[in-house]
Amino acid sequence: ENTPLNVAQARLPSLTPEFVAKNYPSFLSVVQVLIVNRNGERVALKHTATGTLPKNWNLCAQGNLAQVGFQKAVGLLAPSSDAPPGMQGQGQTPLCKPRMFEMAMRDTSGLARESGTAPASDGSRAPAAMCEFGQLTDLGRQSMTALGVYLRALYVDALGFLPPAPRRPASDSPTNDLYLRATRFTRTFESLQHVLGGLYPALEPGSPVFRVNVRPAEHETLMNDRRCKRMQPLFGEFKKRCLALHSDERRQLYADMRKVPALREHLDSKGLLEDSRISTTMLDVAFSEYVHGLLPPDAVNDALLTRTLQLASAEHMLPLWKSTAVARLRIGHLLREFAASVAAAVEMDRAGRDQQPKMAIYSAHDATIAPLLATLGSDAESAKPAASLLPEMLWPPFGSSLRVELLKDAQSPYPPV
Repeated sequence: ENTPLNVAQARLPSLTPEFVAKNYPSFLSVVQVLIVNRNGERVALKHTATGTLPKNWNLCAQGNLAQVGFQKAVGLLAPSSDAPPGMQGQGQTPLCKPRMFEMAMRDTSGLARESGTAPASDGSRAPAAMCEFGQLTDLGRQSMTALGVYLRALYVDALGFLPPAPRRPASDSPTNDLYLRATRFTRTFESLQHVLGGLYPALEPGSPVFRVNVRPAEHETLMNDRRCKRMQPLFGEFKKRCLALHSDERRQLYADMRKVPALREHLDSKGLLEDSRISTTMLDVAFSEYVHGLLPPDAVNDALLTRTLQLASAEHMLPLWKSTAVARLRIGHLLREFAASVAAAVEMDRAGRDQQPKMAIYSAHDATIAPLLATLGSDAESAKPAASLLPEMLWPPFGSSLRVELLKDAQSPYPPV
């Protein structure tokens, strides 16, 4: 059950007794766990291939039901009785354009509902299931719930690291065992919501609340700081050098992708061969379609997508392997936060105090996990063809997660300081 449908979706190692015994021997105890996950399967961010992409993505039936409650909870919707004159009696009414929890912008002129209905790609009409661009689909919700179930099986059932139910602190403050954080995009917040649903299902009434931390853009460390004037030119310089190592592979991938009618329009319209963004641009279009069964399997398969993932790694991960300065600017702030958290956990454990928090979950993006993998990985393979890169260094698929565990040798006391 831990085998992904394809290379665009995450896989989790089977929690067999052998796996647990090998990775968590009896003399080791878990002190703290930091988890960074990518959002689950989603809709494409833009409608860039109008002739091949579905006009409407009707993949969000369950998600749309849940999203109304979510938007009400964060104050983005008001009851119709509070709506401006002329809009009352129409159910829930948007208060304003969301800022903190923003969707990817969509071209409403090309995707307008027709008399309250929306044609699906299969010819049916399912208005309640129509997705926004970038929205987490029902498949993505299932994937993130599965990640939460996995975390419970490992850290609650197998290791006893987390309690079976959230512990209520002495005051009315949120539970102390978990530190939760998401970026300001709805898909990451909802991904975190479903991870929690798998980790702690069927909560009893009156259970402790979960506080989710969301930072404003100017203080966000889970995404690139585009205000940094030095990072973009420096990253661009190293990116060109890395792509030059794989120019033949890039051109062959472009030629093979143009053989797929569903992808040809997008490739031709963007001139991707000239600006070298074939792989990362196609990740949004092809992968979103592929995981939802919207591309013909006889034309697009795992082999073609694996090559795309490998070249995406060459575009965005090799520069960080090759340049400490690029890595520091791209992901250094987040790594410093991780280091501070681990150091605090060690001191807390050394003092014999209850660990708070025991686990931190950061719900973020592929562009968060990829720099972490590149920075924490090795550059031994960086000069070889992209096809020979280590499999674990592929571009992070939907629903993927990176875990940093602080383990303690329970048989060895702390050295005196």
